[in-house]
Amino acid sequence: MKFIDRLLLLLAGLVFIAFAGLFAVVVIGVVSIEQITAVIQSTPRGWLTVVIMSALVCLLLFVGIKLLFMRPRKDKIQSCLINNDEDGEIFISVSAIDNIVKMAILSFPDVKNLKVRIKATRTGVVVFGKIFAPVGINTPELLTSIKSLVKQFVEEKSGICVDQIRLVCVEAAPITVSNRPTELPPVSKKAQPEAEATAEAEVIYGSNEVTIKVEDAAPAAAAPIVEQDDTDILLG
Repeated sequence: MKFIDRLLLLLAGLVFIAFAGLFAVVVIGVVSIEQITAVIQSTPRGWLTVVIMSALVCLLLFVGIKLLFMRPRKDKIQSCLINNDEDGEIFISVSAIDNIVKMAILSFPDVKNLKVRIKATRTGVVVFGKIFAPVGINTPELLTSIKSLVKQFVEEKSGICVDQIRLVCVEAAPITVSNRPTELPPVSKKAQPEAEATAEAEVIYGSNEVTIKVEDAAPAAAAPIVEQDDTDILLG
């Protein structure tokens, strides 16, 4: 709902509450209709009063017209087109892709926590990830391995092309005097250029080793972004 719609609903609610309160005190007998009429008639008829009353009338009229033509908006969910043929269309939601990305990233034991955001484009998706990992691991190798696995895993399991993957790594817990390491982790040799993905790819980084089986998949087709009604559901 837009901000202006929320504001109008708030004003309408306040007006209804005021009229309900006034009606209640009249019914109870705290004040009478004659007293209310006398107060209104005793109000000065200067130009300031006319301006204020006119502005109030216009505001109430605008709120009433706006509420009269207000229609509830259907919740829509972003989705990507996987397949479109004569038998129909197949979509996958952005939230489903979000879960696939999380599944791939959390397969690395050094990942302690993560935040993922998926942006759908006309050709596929862009993945934004914030990785929480311990201080001292080989961060470049870890992020490179995550990036390679996420792209292959998402394209295979969802059929959607991954246009870009943007990752940032932050410490899971800052180093302080109380939790400082007793010894530094070993320094590994310079990483070799990444080999092409195989049917069984071993991803090695720092002192940890993770073996992830990935099946060969055909290149994912371009997937235009489509707004689809949320009839079955629901990651920012």
